[in-house]
Amino acid sequence: MSEEYCGVKFRTRFCNKTILKNPEIKELINWCNEFHKIGFTPDAGKGSAGNLSFRTDNGFIISCSQANFSKVTIKDFTEVLSLNQSKKEIIVNGLKEPSSESFMHNEIYKRRSDINAVFHGHSE
Repeated sequence: MSEEYCGVKFRTRFCNKTILKNPEIKELINWCNEFHKIGFTPDAGKGSAGNLSFRTDNGFIISCSQANFSKVTIKDFTEVLSLNQSKKEIIVNGLKEPSSESFMHNEIYKRRSDINAVFHGHSE
């Protein structure tokens, strides 16, 4: 069953449109691959995979919109620096649009200082 997109529409403002240099992204790539391998994410082309993120000093790094977890690379991650819910705007570093669920990840980080990573998948 394919999932129909119904997330928050937003505008992305890029501060630095460049590949992120955070070495912890390699571990997140491994987790994306593992999520795909154990079936927590659909095959490419069958809907969105879900999103993985981790907290940084500047905000958080999250997988990009429509990431293919079986082929994800360092280019598929975006650092969210700030969000404005009322303007539906996200300010980021990276090459790609952040996940449509960046607002949800942000709320978790904002409300729970003890949480440093958020993983969720869209398995059937």
